[in-house]
Amino acid sequence: MADLAWAATSATPTVSETLMTQPTHPVRRRTAAVAVLVLVGSGAAAVGPPADASTIGVGPDRVIAGGSSTPAMAIASDGTIYAAAGDITVWSPTSEGRPVVVKTFTGTGTSGTPPALSPTAGLAYVDGSSAVQVLDPAQADGPAVPTRTITGALTGIDDPSAVTWTPEGSLWVADEVVDGEPGIELLRFAPGADGDVAPVQRIAGGRTRLETDAVLGGIVAVAGLPGDGVAAAPSGVDPRVSVFTRTQSGNVAPARRIQVPTPTPHWLTQGVAADPQGRIYIGSGDLDGHAFGRLDVYGPTADGSDAPLVTLGGTRQRFQIPLVPTVAANGRLALVDATVISLGSSTQVVGRVEVFRPLFTKPGAPSALVVTRGRTQVGFRWSAAANPAGTPLTYRVVVRKGARTVLSRTVPTTALSLRRSALPTGALRVTVTAVNIGGSGPGVTKAFRR
Repeated sequence: MADLAWAATSATPTVSETLMTQPTHPVRRRTAAVAVLVLVGSGAAAVGPPADASTIGVGPDRVIAGGSSTPAMAIASDGTIYAAAGDITVWSPTSEGRPVVVKTFTGTGTSGTPPALSPTAGLAYVDGSSAVQVLDPAQADGPAVPTRTITGALTGIDDPSAVTWTPEGSLWVADEVVDGEPGIELLRFAPGADGDVAPVQRIAGGRTRLETDAVLGGIVAVAGLPGDGVAAAPSGVDPRVSVFTRTQSGNVAPARRIQVPTPTPHWLTQGVAADPQGRIYIGSGDLDGHAFGRLDVYGPTADGSDAPLVTLGGTRQRFQIPLVPTVAANGRLALVDATVISLGSSTQVVGRVEVFRPLFTKPGAPSALVVTRGRTQVGFRWSAAANPAGTPLTYRVVVRKGARTVLSRTVPTTALSLRRSALPTGALRVTVTAVNIGGSGPGVTKAFRR
């Protein structure tokens, strides 16, 4: 059995990882963007218990090896990645294996805080002077030219640790100083905010539970939600997400609070993301290496111990510790799957970026539907539907006589055989529809007689 420790790896590729053997809690560091597992010995992450029915495996569209780098990043709908590590480097959407850098925004001074990308508002980031900057991601290679800068006494921003856009264009900022003292507050700035402007919403205080949740990590990640809401997820070993709406201000309890299931007591999380539909994505994994990691996706109204809509995990997915997820406006997903393996005096850092197609894209229509009739059997077969998401696919077969449904079956394959006696006589219609976690695609229908 391998001895176990963990490391906080800097988001800056030029900064070496700091290893901390057998800590009692994670160490709070602004530059520690990704916490990773260290296996000392010859062991590897063990296979956990069998996954439940909602746990699936989806192959990544692309894998980008980071080597010793574990970038804080944002992803665009076309797959372009904006990696913040001092400067902001822009990776081509065709990057695979090693990142293909197409341009660099220099002078941004980022220090491990993920940038936030909005297709309409721009790319927001925290610079080295603790100001929040916004630039046009289409700008040319070279020095960053911010189009907006949010800083000054009225903003209330002292030590920003995270930024995120809402679909409506508001900008949320997580700040780690509250009224001059260490703490955590969430500040929302109106669309178009620029200069020394006051936030339109401020959330802070004991009832928020942000500081008590963050006691084991300190770094708070945020994700903008539809309706100008925000999801906040502190780093640590007890993953949970607090959701606040645009109508809440001051020292208020979260409107919703999602508890992420933890198979072991040392279940690390860092980062949270949301898509424009309000689904919340949070990755986590076992510091002790007793189970594979998981990415849970929760529905727009999830609360308490509600089950996730879907989980990428288990032996199907083989994540180590999937962290800092980022989701584009079209649902394209990227994350860092992080591991550090130490063998004696040798330490190998593995921090690879995995890029996935939008998970909730509906399938296409089946084709070439054929009905066969024998003396005792009726058979249906069809060609598979397009499934851009790559998520598990089933088919719903419905037979109708007039407006009445006489048979409905769901099958995992592209064929179904029935006894003739299962169907009534006369004119019938069969419709076959492909279904994945995104919903049902268009159906294909064929008339036949029994």
